[in-house]
Amino acid sequence: MDLDSFLALPRWEILQIIAERPSSPIEISELIGTTISYVSQQLKLLEAKGLIKKRKTGAFEKGKPRNVFSITEEFAHITFLSNNFAKKKKLKLNFKRKAIMRLWFLESERDFKDIETFLSFFGNNLLKNEQVYLDVVKKNLTFSIVSEDLTRKETFDKVIKQLSLNIYSKIFLPGKLEISDSLYLLHGSNEILKKRDESFIGSSLKESINLSKTNYMKGGNS
Repeated sequence: MDLDSFLALPRWEILQIIAERPSSPIEISELIGTTISYVSQQLKLLEAKGLIKKRKTGAFEKGKPRNVFSITEEFAHITFLSNNFAKKKKLKLNFKRKAIMRLWFLESERDFKDIETFLSFFGNNLLKNEQVYLDVVKKNLTFSIVSEDLTRKETFDKVIKQLSLNIYSKIFLPGKLEISDSLYLLHGSNEILKKRDESFIGSSLKESINLSKTNYMKGGNS
C-alpha cells in the first residue's frame, strides 16, 4: 500500500495529534472521539510502517499513560503534477525546508518572496530552540523571533540588509511574546503556546482534524 492510501483517515488524524506533541492512546481517543482499542490498533499499523515510535513512561498508576507515541522522522511526501513532469517523492526535512514549506501552506494572497529568499539563505542557521513567527496581518512583513539570545536580532537584521529585503524583525525572550491569531509559525515548536494555554492546542487540533474530515468527504470518500 502506498503512503497516500495508507495515510487516509483515521491514521492521518492520529499523526496530526502525535506531530503536535507525543501522545498516549487515551489522549488520542479523546481528541478524535473513538475507542482506545481502535486507536491502539491504528498505532500498531503506524508503528509497523515506521512512521511513529513508542516510549514507555514508567507509570503504573491508574489513569496515567504507560506509553506515549511520537513521530519517527520529519519528512515531506510531495506529489508534483505539471506538464511534462509528474513525480512523487519523500523528502527529508531540515530547518530551511521546514520553514519554506510552512510558508507554502499559508493561505494568503500576499507576496512572500522576500521571506522565502530570507529562509532560503538563512534557514539552516536557525537554532532548534528558537521560534520564528510571521505576522500575517501587519502591512509590513514582520518576523517575531523567540530566542534566549537577544543578540540574534543583529544576525537576522544583517542578513535582511545584505539581501536588501523589505522585512522587519522583532525579538523576544521565551514567554514574552504575546501570541495572537495573526502570528503564523514558520520555525520551531508551539512550546510557548502550549505553556500559555493548553486548551488552545486541543481546540486547534480538533479544528484541524475536522477540516481533514471535511476535505476527505469532499473527495468522495466515506
